[in-house]
Amino acid sequence: MKKYRPLVIFFVIPMAIGLWAANFTIDAMQSFMLVKKPAYTPPAGTIPIIILVVFILMGISAFLVYKSKSFGRETPLYIWALQLVFCFFWAITFFGGGAYQLSLVWLIVLWILIAVMIVRFYRFRQVAGYLQIPYLICATFAGYLNFMVYMLNR
Repeated sequence: MKKYRPLVIFFVIPMAIGLWAANFTIDAMQSFMLVKKPAYTPPAGTIPIIILVVFILMGISAFLVYKSKSFGRETPLYIWALQLVFCFFWAITFFGGGAYQLSLVWLIVLWILIAVMIVRFYRFRQVAGYLQIPYLICATFAGYLNFMVYMLNR
């Protein structure tokens, strides 16, 4: 059981951060439902499912890097932790704060961190890098939505 503890931790951390961000934004979601949104905005019920899948892949890939026991594995794991912080604050500024321009800046930094994380993870375990690609795709799509919500509601 002890050997699975790191895997559980790498699953729990992104889920906890996601739930924490949801807790901060739950009251604001009613007002977010009223803002103008662009074409291709997914139905509200699909977003939590997509986030769940991305966070599961995020946990698996971080665990694979951790398990590699390679010298220097701390750096990509620090990047993993930092991008989680940016993900948290993006969710709060976008959904909770309605600060669409500021959240776009957060998202651009987050996108860069995800891209750097993919490269760093790939160097340790190729599959760990590949598992992050759906996250980068989601962040790219979130960038489209964020930019368009900003443009439609300024």
